[in-house]
Amino acid sequence: MTTKAHETSLPPLTDWAIPPGEYLAEVLEDLNMTQADLSRRMGRPAQAINELIKGEKELTPETALQLAQVVGVPAHIWTGLENEYRLILARQTEQKKIKEERDLLKRFPLKEMAQWGFIKMVRDKAEQVIQLRQFFGVATLTAIPNVSDYKPAFRKQEGKKDHSYAIAAWLQAGKHQAAKQETAEFQAEALAACITRIRHLSCEDPSTGVPELKAQLASCGVALVPLPHFKGTGVHGAVFWEKRNGVDRAVVLVTLRRKYSDTFWFTLLHELGHVLLHKPDRRKVFLDVGGTSAQEDEADAFAASRLLPLEAYTAFVEAGDFSQTAIQSFAARESICPGIVVGRLQKEKIISYRELDHLRVRYEFSAEDFAES
Repeated sequence: MTTKAHETSLPPLTDWAIPPGEYLAEVLEDLNMTQADLSRRMGRPAQAINELIKGEKELTPETALQLAQVVGVPAHIWTGLENEYRLILARQTEQKKIKEERDLLKRFPLKEMAQWGFIKMVRDKAEQVIQLRQFFGVATLTAIPNVSDYKPAFRKQEGKKDHSYAIAAWLQAGKHQAAKQETAEFQAEALAACITRIRHLSCEDPSTGVPELKAQLASCGVALVPLPHFKGTGVHGAVFWEKRNGVDRAVVLVTLRRKYSDTFWFTLLHELGHVLLHKPDRRKVFLDVGGTSAQEDEADAFAASRLLPLEAYTAFVEAGDFSQTAIQSFAARESICPGIVVGRLQKEKIISYRELDHLRVRYEFSAEDFAES
């Protein structure tokens, strides 16, 4: 018996996983060739041919070359069928995994993430899973707790509802935003000097003051990233170190949780305190969610003393005049926003909550501030 070239083309692509062996069976039928005939012509065991036809055995490039010579169908047809078959199998497995991951979607602040432009708002849950995977750079959402960048988000907090995945999303949003910024190499001495100069920016309108603040910190090797607050997370700020474009730098994330300038500036100085005081822990992500520790207390003390020098603030408090005029005069002498003085007095219960609140400046940001560029 002689063989002839089998005139055919690839069957249309489909979501059904059709092994190339099914097509091979059709070719053999057209050629009036049995599996036993094919095994003898290819020098392969009959069982191997049977497994190939049933889709139990992979059709390798070597097999494709042999089939091209025996049945006349080009090798690229066989490899194309095999690749498509394996791709469809992988896609089916992937769809099954996506379905299993849908239960995790409720753990993420999807609406807020879409509102601020970190992901797109889509209704299809499978697409939501895929978007989150791309956002985090993971192949499966179940991998997120095991990624070192996000592990601080999964530390248990006594007495608090678990918002671990939302906190991880907040951290990743910060990474995305930081990637847009270029900075100098980190220099501790330059940052220490910079901190004494930047307080006056608290008096500026945030539309001009915050960009200038970011520029000054960038010159010291610090990328400052203000971020929106994700409901329920309780995050104040965070610090981590990274090497970007060969530059070793610190990244400071500050939440816009309460939007008041005094909160923003205290959190900023607190995080900068971690940068300067706790440099040996560069592998550590400092995530501030309201807990207490020796390092957190040190960062708090650093922030308080850098915003309002202790000696000057103590003298002001001892004078006992907390009128608007006195506060504005003291703030002017210290080159700082009066609202920061008011916030400190309120926190220490020296004046009542909401008293002189009109002196506190609110920082407003929009989704455009976080748009991908």
